[in-house]
Amino acid sequence: MQMGQLTLEVSSGDITKEACDAIVNSSNQNFSLQAGVSKAILDSAGPTVVLECARIVNSPGYVPRAMIMTSGGLLPSRNIIHIVGQNDADKIKEMVQVVLKLCEQQKFSSVAFPALGTGQGGVKPSVVADAMVGAVVDFVRKKHQKSVCSVKILIFQTAMVTEFHNCMKKRQGQEVEEKSIFNRIKDSVTSFLGLGAEQQSSTDFVLERQEFDPAVFQLCADNQRNLSMAKKRINEVVLMEQAQRTIIDQYINQFTQDNINELEALQRKLTVSIRLDRGQEDQEPRIHLEGLTRDVSTAESDIRNIIRRVERNENLKSKAILVSGLVEWKFQHRNGSVVPFDLFTNLQLEEAFERKTTVKIKIKNEEFSADPALKKAISTNGKKQMELERKDLRVRDDLLPQHWDDMQGSIVKLVPLTGGSQEYNDVLADVTKNGLSPNIIQVRSFS
Repeated sequence: MQMGQLTLEVSSGDITKEACDAIVNSSNQNFSLQAGVSKAILDSAGPTVVLECARIVNSPGYVPRAMIMTSGGLLPSRNIIHIVGQNDADKIKEMVQVVLKLCEQQKFSSVAFPALGTGQGGVKPSVVADAMVGAVVDFVRKKHQKSVCSVKILIFQTAMVTEFHNCMKKRQGQEVEEKSIFNRIKDSVTSFLGLGAEQQSSTDFVLERQEFDPAVFQLCADNQRNLSMAKKRINEVVLMEQAQRTIIDQYINQFTQDNINELEALQRKLTVSIRLDRGQEDQEPRIHLEGLTRDVSTAESDIRNIIRRVERNENLKSKAILVSGLVEWKFQHRNGSVVPFDLFTNLQLEEAFERKTTVKIKIKNEEFSADPALKKAISTNGKKQMELERKDLRVRDDLLPQHWDDMQGSIVKLVPLTGGSQEYNDVLADVTKNGLSPNIIQVRSFS
C-alpha cells in the first residue's frame, strides 16, 4: 500500500530475519517477556540485548515507561524497539504512532512490526489490522513522515494476513479515484464544448500512476450537428490508437513492493496506464493495461516477465521451506552461540552439500565462501573462519512406509507422475481448465 513516499507492506514472515533499521518487540512492563514472539526475538538477538533491557530498567532514576530501545544484538535489524504490550485497539493504534514518531526522531527509514495484541493480548486480528493500518495512514496524513519510507507488518500465522489485506483494500478503495487516459481526453473535449463531463472511478487497489497531460481539442462548426460529428470522429481516432489488455495470473498476488516499483517505472517510461486488481475471494488477481497500442504490447511483455520471475521465486521459496523442515544449517558465532541460517541460505548450503561444491553465502552481511562438506566458511578476505553445523531433521527410516523408494541421501527429488494416476489427472485438469491443449511430454512432482 503506497501513501506518498511511504510504503506499508503486510506479509507472512519471521520478524527475527528482517533486515531494517528497527523491529518492534511487544513485551511486558519490565521488557523481559519470555513468551511468544518476544521470546523468539530475545532468543535470536542473544544475551546482550536481554542485559541491555535489564540495565535500562534497573538504572538509578529509571521511570517506568511504555517503550525503550536497544541494539539489535545478533539480529539483522540494527535496533529493537521494546514496547509494553496492549490489548485495546485504541492503545495499539496510539502505540504504533508513538513508535513511528520515535523512528522519525532517530531518522530511521524502515521499521517492522509484529501483529500487536493478537497473542497474549487476545485481540481479534481484524481489530488489530484496522488499528495498525489506521495508525500508519493517520501518521502520513498528519505529515509526520519525513524519514520513514518503509513500514512492514510481519505475521507468523499466514491465515491472519488476509485480515490485514482486507483492511488495506478497504482503505485504498476509499482514498483512490482514477480516470483512464481516454476518459481524460474525452473530458477535455466535452468540457470545452459544454456537453457535460463523464467520469470513471475505480475502487480497485491502484498503483500510484504516471499522470499524462491531456490533449485539448477546440472545435468550431456552423451547427450542432457538424460539431457532434467532429467530436465523434476525434473519439474514433483516439480509440483506434488505444489498446486495452488484461493479464490474469495467481502470482500477481505475490508481488512485492519492488515489483510494484517496476510497474510504476513502466508507466513513467511508456504511454500506458497500469491498474492492479487484487481480486475478490472467488476471482484471480489481474493487471489492467490501457494506452497506446505499441506501448501496451511492450508493457504486457515486460509484466509477464515479472510474473514469471515472481513465480520462480515463489517456487524457490517453497523448496527452501521444504528443505528447512528436513535439514537445518547453522554457524557458530564468535561469542559461542549457534545461529541458524535463513531459509534461502539453508537451501544454498544443502544443495552445495549434495553436489559436493563450495558456495558463496553471507553471514552478518559479510560474504563468505562456504564448503559444506568440510563444515567451514571463510570470509572473502581470508581473515575470518566460521564453523558450520548441519542438523538432519528427517524422521528415522524405520518410520517410513515400506513401499517408498530410497532417496539415497538426497533432500529433494523430482519424481515423474504415472499417466492416469490421481496426481497426474489433477495436474492435467489444472493446466487445461482455461482451454489450453498442451502437448504434455512428462509431469514431475517434488518429493
